[in-house]
Amino acid sequence: MVAFASAVAVTTTATFRRVATAAPGASRYPHPFASSFCIRPLLAGQQGNSALPSAPHSACRSSTAAAARSARSAAPPPPPPPNKTPPPLPQQTRPHTLNKSITKRGAPPPPGGTPAGARSPLPPPPPPAPRAAGGGGGRGGRAPAPPPPPTMKNVILIDMDNTLANFDKEFAKRWVAARPDDETTMITERKHFELEENFDAELAPVAVKIMSTAGFFIDFEPAPGAVTAVQEMLEAGYTVFFCTAPHPFQYETCVAEKYAWVRKHFGDDYLARIIITRDKSVVKGTVLIDDKPLVKGACPNPEWTHVLFQASYNKEVTDKPRLTQFSEWRNVIVPLLEKEE
Repeated sequence: MVAFASAVAVTTTATFRRVATAAPGASRYPHPFASSFCIRPLLAGQQGNSALPSAPHSACRSSTAAAARSARSAAPPPPPPPNKTPPPLPQQTRPHTLNKSITKRGAPPPPGGTPAGARSPLPPPPPPAPRAAGGGGGRGGRAPAPPPPPTMKNVILIDMDNTLANFDKEFAKRWVAARPDDETTMITERKHFELEENFDAELAPVAVKIMSTAGFFIDFEPAPGAVTAVQEMLEAGYTVFFCTAPHPFQYETCVAEKYAWVRKHFGDDYLARIIITRDKSVVKGTVLIDDKPLVKGACPNPEWTHVLFQASYNKEVTDKPRLTQFSEWRNVIVPLLEKEE
């Protein structure tokens, strides 16, 4: 080992001597590894020669880089890699695209079953619903059309004052309380429909005052058999409404008292059957039971048939059907309803 180190030292010394005598400007370290970083310590340790020429570190680094570049340029290019074609990848179905192997709705699957990765064919559409038994069925064997909407046939309209409720009886009671010496026949046997028209100019204001008193319309008694007749009409399948006109002298409380009267004698379920209007000619219905001799309004030909409810002021009317009492409603009303069907 000592002999090898001595040989390296001798060779290196000779090399440096040749460099020192070289032409000016030539590199002192022609080999990239002949630098002061690796040679001078070795020579100094083996031969004790500290008088070797030294070069600046920058010169050593520049000569080393130049030698490395010349070595790289002189080296032959690496051989090309062997031409090996990679094996083909297995065919896969993209997850965001539809598989072309999907069949149309209702079509049979391809021979051999559905390929791997493909979706199953869609099921066929369900068969049409069968027609109802006994139904006529429309074009193409469809189910029959729904029935038409209900009509306004078999609708019975009933007036309230002096028809469903006993107006004259309550008025006569209050008249006697205000004028005990007067007879009540002027009320029970009156000739005019409007009550105040049956009194002279002196007593007419008294009649209007009695009718305008709060609580007057709620104290009427039902006409005999009226509540039972209405219930029988509904049980028979007819539609019943209470069609009444508010009194012009006491409209502030008259409407509320009419509702209260229906609740008192029929119940809350009948409140939706109340129709309050000053013009009954525009109301749709089949029959109108009313004590007024002539019911007229904006419509010259109402849809309903006017049935007079018996009163002293309509006895002279003979061209209209008449209902004397509610217990006879089947004999008078039912034929009119059947005639309209």
